[in-house]
Amino acid sequence: MRESYLAVAGRIRRELEQIKAVVDRAQEIWNDVDLDRPADHRIDAVALNLHGFYAGLERILKTIADRIDQTVPEGGS
Repeated sequence: MRESYLAVAGRIRRELEQIKAVVDRAQEIWNDVDLDRPADHRIDAVALNLHGFYAGLERILKTIADRIDQTVPEGGS
């Protein structure tokens, strides 16, 4: 059982590293956004990275639900 928890912890650590990279990338892009030009394509890039951030969190929660709780909720709620 301990090995299973260690595997989950390792997965979560790797996912957190990827999430940090996404956050860093989004921040770097945001720093270059020209707020006087709302159509700036960099805003779209930040939004895409924000989506990647939430997708990473979702993967972490799904891993916990699957490996620890041994059940993954279904449906929108």
